[in-house]
Amino acid sequence: ETGLLGVANTSESIYVSYTSAEDCKSNKNPSSHGRTKRCVDNLQLVLKRFSRQMNDTGTITKIGISADWHVGGNVTMDNQGKLYLGIGDAHAPNRNSSAVQELESPVGKILRFDLDTEYSEPDVVAMGMREPWKFSIDSNNRMYIGDVGSDKFESIFLLENLYPEKPYNLGWPYFEGPNRTQGYPDSPSELVRLWPIYWYMNTYSLGLAIVGSIYVEDLDVLILADVLGWLRLLKKDTDGRWYEIYAQKVPVEMAYTLGYDRKSGLLLLGGRSKVYELKIDDRVTRFQSQVRLCRTTMPSG
Repeated sequence: ETGLLGVANTSESIYVSYTSAEDCKSNKNPSSHGRTKRCVDNLQLVLKRFSRQMNDTGTITKIGISADWHVGGNVTMDNQGKLYLGIGDAHAPNRNSSAVQELESPVGKILRFDLDTEYSEPDVVAMGMREPWKFSIDSNNRMYIGDVGSDKFESIFLLENLYPEKPYNLGWPYFEGPNRTQGYPDSPSELVRLWPIYWYMNTYSLGLAIVGSIYVEDLDVLILADVLGWLRLLKKDTDGRWYEIYAQKVPVEMAYTLGYDRKSGLLLLGGRSKVYELKIDDRVTRFQSQVRLCRTTMPSG
């Protein structure tokens, strides 16, 4: 989960986030899951500004991280020209609980940068996240965050206001999706968390990691992508709840990220080695099929 992680642009500049291990001197810290050993000492998440001709025009921030996964790194712009950077919990020991829930630490946060003020400190917009791998902002300045879960739920959060009086708290590590996490049964009494608008269980039949959440303006639907190849369409009901109206599975190597250009309506799916254009039949978005479970006990118990 390292390398080039995010790109955003204005008419004058291109903003790029990536990881850097320039100061790394050794190879003593192997990454997990049997992957190739790589050095994570002094690993940094870097946010840089370039001209449209890709000339380096300055570093906006460098953030030290303690692992080569759960880095985050997504960048995007809001309608007022502010830049947002997402950072995961860096999977530090003990789930990095204290740092994720501390405003002074950048991990588990979404930061907002004022590009008109040089060297200004970023504002914390949201905190309490495990891995906001990709998030997006619609034309009404609402942010949709797909937070990758641990072993229970994949969750989607909606920030209705990007300029809150105090940061939204999505609850990690005390909550994963709608549930309290094991090992963290007692959340701080002052914790007021934002509830996810939608979640699905973390299973091989439903998905293992949400890798995109984009509101498609023309069709009034929210499209989700999961690393196992699941694409889902959500729609908001008249009672304010979001529910799934359509799902389709594509090959696993096709689903790593989503992209969307509001001006042209171009919707893209980024895969392991190719980028695909997605076209949604508007007839699908008119279907209102749904299932609601209302405290029903099946005969099997």
